[in-house]
Amino acid sequence: MKDFKRKLIIYNIIVVLAVFIVFIVIQGFYSFGVYKEARIRDYIKMMDQLKEGVDHQLAYQVEQVPNRLLNNTEVRESVYNDYQWTSVRIFRMKDIITNFLTESKYITGLDIYYHQDDIAFLSGSYKKIENYNSKPYIDWIYNVQDFNQERNWIATRYYEPMEQEVASCVVNIPFLPSTLKGKIALHLDMDELQNYAENFIDGIGQVRIINTFGQNITGEAKDNELIIEALENDEHYFEYQAEEKRITFIRESQVNNWVYVYDLPRDEVYNLKSFVVGNGVMGILFITLTAITTTFINLIIYGPIKQIFSLVDRIPIEMPEEQAALDTDIIKSKLTKLVNTYDQLETDVKMNKQIISGYHLKGFMRGKYTYQDILDTGYIDFNYETGFCTAIQLRDTHSQEQSRQLLNAIRDTLNQDFNSYACYSALDGDIIYALFCVLDKYVVPANTVKRTLLHLNIEDLVYVGIGKSFDFKSDSVIDSYSAAKNALKYAFIMPEMTYFDAEKEKYDDYKTTGSRDFIINNLEKSLLLCDYDACELELARIFHALHYGKYHIHYCTNTCYEVCSTIRRACGQLGYGLDQHLQYDLRDSIYTIKNINELEIKLKNIIYNSLITISNEMKTTYNSGNELRLTIEKIIHDNLFNDISLQFIADSVEMRYDTLSRNFQSIMGCTYSKYIKKIKLDKSVELLAQNKYTVKDIASLLGYNSTHYFIQVFKKHYGMTPKKYQEIELQAEE
Repeated sequence: MKDFKRKLIIYNIIVVLAVFIVFIVIQGFYSFGVYKEARIRDYIKMMDQLKEGVDHQLAYQVEQVPNRLLNNTEVRESVYNDYQWTSVRIFRMKDIITNFLTESKYITGLDIYYHQDDIAFLSGSYKKIENYNSKPYIDWIYNVQDFNQERNWIATRYYEPMEQEVASCVVNIPFLPSTLKGKIALHLDMDELQNYAENFIDGIGQVRIINTFGQNITGEAKDNELIIEALENDEHYFEYQAEEKRITFIRESQVNNWVYVYDLPRDEVYNLKSFVVGNGVMGILFITLTAITTTFINLIIYGPIKQIFSLVDRIPIEMPEEQAALDTDIIKSKLTKLVNTYDQLETDVKMNKQIISGYHLKGFMRGKYTYQDILDTGYIDFNYETGFCTAIQLRDTHSQEQSRQLLNAIRDTLNQDFNSYACYSALDGDIIYALFCVLDKYVVPANTVKRTLLHLNIEDLVYVGIGKSFDFKSDSVIDSYSAAKNALKYAFIMPEMTYFDAEKEKYDDYKTTGSRDFIINNLEKSLLLCDYDACELELARIFHALHYGKYHIHYCTNTCYEVCSTIRRACGQLGYGLDQHLQYDLRDSIYTIKNINELEIKLKNIIYNSLITISNEMKTTYNSGNELRLTIEKIIHDNLFNDISLQFIADSVEMRYDTLSRNFQSIMGCTYSKYIKKIKLDKSVELLAQNKYTVKDIASLLGYNSTHYFIQVFKKHYGMTPKKYQEIELQAEE
């Protein structure tokens, strides 16, 4: 037995070590690939954040700045009227533009230009305006490739009027006629934009911006041709030759023709030597620990094995095989039942503990329990100084059962201890509320959440609202909980984003008022005119403003509610009961739609289908256009001596005034005024031939306020006065 004991230990150690070494080698190769891919993915995510951040600033400046400037009544009237003159009266706007540029962080200069009859009237840079005749050299006019294009981007260059390096964006003046080719040039401060871009980069390296033509926007030009080639191949990064040991990440802007570039040493992204050394040390430690553990386990199991051999030696040789098999089956059945009972008990304990801990966690975040109350329960142990709350919601719409399963899986995955922080989560309806507990009070909450979701590979599945940091012993957790919950609501108007950081964005300071009434009124007018293209344009303007205008979520939801109410009301005025056709109140859509992109598409479809139905119903009111024409002719002839009007005719044929006015010429062959004039003149000839009425009486019967005016109209049409016409007719009869 002693030889057996020694051989058992040696053989087990050799087998376990061999298997473990092979596993370490294979796992090392695989882990390095995963490590490299994860590191590159981290930097790509960082570049995505840089792109989204700078794009957001650019979109806000380009879309909002011209509208904000031109909303100023004095500036708007001046720009609108100045193009009619041979000189530019821009001097009076200098103070207005100066104050406006002082408020704009990324815009350092602004030009206004419009063109008519090949003569250019130029506002010039406000810093160079001294008198009406001041016309400094403006290079951006000649760099605009297509004057009909809504937006043109011009690369960084030395701009003579401003005496500094700028990049420019040239946009249309929205309210001028297209023939004037009105343009506004926004000159961007590239130093400020460069500083803003560098805030998104965590580490060393060079951040710069170029355009898709290889021209430099910010930073020093370097290997721009390689960058453009990689961009054309749809690559997010590329590595240089081995001796250079650098890697460059690139992302293309969604707003303009810019390309964001981040160049850094390859060792900052991934380091093979450090990875091999680290894994080698850990492998040696694990091998040593495995050898010791295997020896210890063999020493422990040697006693039971010895007892088994003793029992085997005492089994009677003459025992029937049937009895032995029966005894073995009984033992197996009892052991199986015992194991199943234990597994079920363990599952129940885990489930009950999770339910209880989730209940206490939600109560703590809502202010129902104090920090000490949570510690006393024993279900949750906070051994940390600070923390912050998050609210997590699924991005895509699933069935109720699928959503529940996915939310439970995410909640269970979040409940664990990480290296320097821990996460506790609870499910409330369709939202997961998570409490992150961190050791370092200076840690940035957004970075911790992003690192966690990326590690768990669930970043693309959810929206995340991030609350403010707080101290467990002195601060209230409810402020962080409320901030995270409110921040998550902004996923409704910004569905392309993942993280909504209340501390960074300061959502409570977002605007609560705007100029929505003007656009909504235009939408209602377009609906009443049955103009789908105009309706589509006004809807696009509303939702674009909500997306980029930094409006408070309550203002956004109220605006969506008002838009739905306007559509519902306008359809009612057109005689189309929208609620009856939809089988629900359109205003309830804002509570069932996931985001404003889906709401915009739904409203466009509803408007289109409603206008088609209204048009078809109008056509079926009369079997043909000829029937409608005859009906209108009869109404006019029967009421020619009365105070007839287009509104009276519309009411008689049960048609809206604006619909009849728009379609009168196609029905009757001419406009309403020309048709009435012709009918009255024909009737006057008939009355003159009867020789029963004077010219004055006929003018009065036909509704002319002045006999002189009636004579002028008659003479213009027939080439003679009514009296002369009557005399000729009488002579012909004789």
